Amino acid sequence: MSTRAIDPSTLKFAKTLVRIKARQLGRVIPDAAVNSQQDLEQELLLEVVIRWPGFDPKRGNAEAFVESVVRAKLCKMLRDAKRAKRMSGPTVSIDGNDAVDPDDESRVLCIRLDVETVIGKLNAGNRRVCDQLLRESVSEAARQLRTPRSTLEYAVNSLRERFEKADVDQYFS
Repeated sequence: MSTRAIDPSTLKFAKTLVRIKARQLGRVIPDAAVNSQQDLEQELLLEVVIRWPGFDPKRGNAEAFVESVVRAKLCKMLRDAKRAKRMSGPTVSIDGNDAVDPDDESRVLCIRLDVETVIGKLNAGNRRVCDQLLRESVSEAARQLRTPRSTLEYAVNSLRERFEKADVDQYFS
């Protein structure tokens, strides 16, 4: 456990990241859920400061820690906003006919944040596998990576387990 203050370069990084993420989240969460972008920035930065004592330089760098804390807080905020929307009932389009699902954007953003968190914790080899599988089939990825297909399938199963442990599959059930 660390009891030292956040160094100035990490704090500057955190402020920049929080500003960017607050702007992104402001487009997704309705105005009723968040008073202003400044409030959102303050809430995210406060989370970084509160969690800072948990930073261990032996386990990773400060920027990765800050990114992880901000992603986790954003996902929590998105889930809370989604829960509030569910409690208020369905939204209807202007003509009153079609139900509009305002959660699609927040759901996509939350999935992306969770996936980025998992990928960020992977070693370079597994990241290459993920990157290749985004564009190619398993067979083609094996050819491109010059790896036997069975070895790649083993890596895919290992990656699948990591995503399941991170509960990324919750979005698809």
